[in-house]
Amino acid sequence: MALIPIDQVGQMGIVKDINAWQLPLNVWTDGNNIRAEHGAIQKTPGYKEVMASCPVAPYHIVNLEVGSSNYWIIGGLAKIYVHDGSSWTDITRTSGGDYLEG
Repeated sequence: MALIPIDQVGQMGIVKDINAWQLPLNVWTDGNNIRAEHGAIQKTPGYKEVMASCPVAPYHIVNLEVGSSNYWIIGGLAKIYVHDGSSWTDITRTSGGDYLEG
């Protein structure tokens, strides 16, 4: 079998909802534990356990990526915390804050 060189293999990422024969050669039709970044396919790094040390029972969880930083925001019933990759910080609004009324 001949090898066919394919440039920019990570340019489009994974497209599952279009038939493979309809896609350009550099588009992936399936994948596990990979991500497309900077025009290349990379192995997804493993996970880091953060919930074991969470200071509240989570009722809402959101992941926020800001530039090269990644944060987990956890909402409990009375407090909101953020995890920056190494520690938890209480970001619950304190009383006496400004309110907008409309």
